[in-house]
Amino acid sequence: MTNDELVQKLVRELRSVRRLRGFEWRALVWAALAFGWMALVTHALSARPDLLRKLGEAPFLAEGVALLALFVASARSAFRLSVPGLERAGSTRALPLVGLGVWMLLVVVDPSGRVVEAASLPRTFLPGSPCAWKTIVLVFAPALCAFLMLRRAAPLSEGWTGLCALLACGALAMLGTQMVCRNDSLRHVLVFHVGAVLVAAAVGIVAGRLFLRRARVTTRGA
Repeated sequence: MTNDELVQKLVRELRSVRRLRGFEWRALVWAALAFGWMALVTHALSARPDLLRKLGEAPFLAEGVALLALFVASARSAFRLSVPGLERAGSTRALPLVGLGVWMLLVVVDPSGRVVEAASLPRTFLPGSPCAWKTIVLVFAPALCAFLMLRRAAPLSEGWTGLCALLACGALAMLGTQMVCRNDSLRHVLVFHVGAVLVAAAVGIVAGRLFLRRARVTTRGA
């Protein structure tokens, strides 16, 4: 095959490619959808009866702000990591981890002591099982949407991309869970809130390596 024939063959096989918008725009669109889902689910589950009082407590607000910051930082990092070349910045990986550490620290040093009267809670709240399924509901739809959007890009650091994506989903889920969960005991929060976010991050690493790696191989083979 001559060079001219090769060029003509390649030209015939060309397919139009729709250029993706910038990662910040895609992150913003996803964040808006995820926030809408969180608001819908928390409204359906009904807010905790003492929410107005809790909103007046500095520790509760500080943890909420930390979760919101973790959500923003992780979402931005996930979509930034999906663009080859941009993933090299150290802050892209560091910021979500720093945000996670700050939130965990605020949970542990909460001066309120997280005292809760067990007698005032329904029995189903004691083992924490409702928080588990609430977290799954809050995380699932945003996570699915995030991975579908990230799959359209070309992430090279699949594990980190998945970790940041699920960390963002977990942070937003915990922000919503705070609005509906009435159990403020430290043990409950560490196991079913902090633990849930850590599990989500771990799942994100595995899911990223499996789901996003296939997308990269397909792109290369195209």
